[in-house]
Amino acid sequence: MKKFIYTATLALGLLATSCSDQFLEDKKQYGVFNDDTFENEAQTGWFIDRLYYDFYSGYKGPGQNIVGLWEDRTALTEEKGGISDMIDPSKELDKSDDCSNYYGTAPATNVQNNPYTRIRNCNFIINNIDEVGVNISDSFKKTAKGQMYFLRGMQYFDLMRMYGGVPIVLEVENAEVENPSIKHPRASVSEVVKQILSDLDNAANMLPDKWGDADRGRFTRAAALAMKSRVLLMYASPLFNKDWDNTANQRWADALSVSLTAETELTSAGYGLYGNTAKEWNDMFIMDHGKNFCKEVIMVRLLSAGTTNTSENNGWENGIRLSSQSGGGGLTAPKEMIDLFPMKDGRSSYSS
Repeated sequence: MKKFIYTATLALGLLATSCSDQFLEDKKQYGVFNDDTFENEAQTGWFIDRLYYDFYSGYKGPGQNIVGLWEDRTALTEEKGGISDMIDPSKELDKSDDCSNYYGTAPATNVQNNPYTRIRNCNFIINNIDEVGVNISDSFKKTAKGQMYFLRGMQYFDLMRMYGGVPIVLEVENAEVENPSIKHPRASVSEVVKQILSDLDNAANMLPDKWGDADRGRFTRAAALAMKSRVLLMYASPLFNKDWDNTANQRWADALSVSLTAETELTSAGYGLYGNTAKEWNDMFIMDHGKNFCKEVIMVRLLSAGTTNTSENNGWENGIRLSSQSGGGGLTAPKEMIDLFPMKDGRSSYSS
């Protein structure tokens, strides 16, 4: 036995000495990303596309309205699911442990797709691409940062909607228990809104009004301007504004000003209402807009028609369709409600 151990140890020693330092460097764990991300535009593009997936892969139905959250949050409304901790006015959420898992979980050895993970990934590109991306064109850098500013602003907007003020982190930081410099205080709602608007302004200045067909679905200047309007409307609402019923309140004035600016600029860029007939309004949701710009679509979540494991499909529509229509029958309507709608040929449902 001793001879065997000695022989094995000797073999391992010879193997170790025969390995080059470059081999060990190649096998080093760098984490989720490193400077190689900016080796060329293709690799950076893959990283950006992955962030789109992390943020929006759950958007496959109307119930999914929070970025990165792959579950139906409409159940939190008292009309649908009853009072929960998130909307119970008698409860205060003072610590991160009081929040739902959406806020984040304790650092783990495996990669987490949490809000501050997504913010960290956005910060990584915003802070590094100009300096490290020496092989990347200035135009690509500009749109790359524009998309990251949009994503970061959207993530903070969703955090604000759920928790009010949250810590603002704008640099890539490592999780350390004893490092006081990364223990950011909870910012006020107004500070978070200011940061969101700054990110959306940067996005609007860096993104095009429209992308080419191959990049359809990416964020645009139009989307950033429209999202600014939504943020300020939320900020002026009763959720965050004690003076909301005062028509002279400055928050409403700011929301109106930004909304009118967005409408003017989007109209000049070719956006607006689509169609003039019921058939055109119906076709708006089913026609292939990949080669036909739909001026009513400001933000779009692209899905595929395939059914493979890698396909991204909308199962919500099939799930709510009646079983008699080969649907899932998830939501049923009384016959009296169905009879209110005419048949395809215009006849009343009551007629034989």
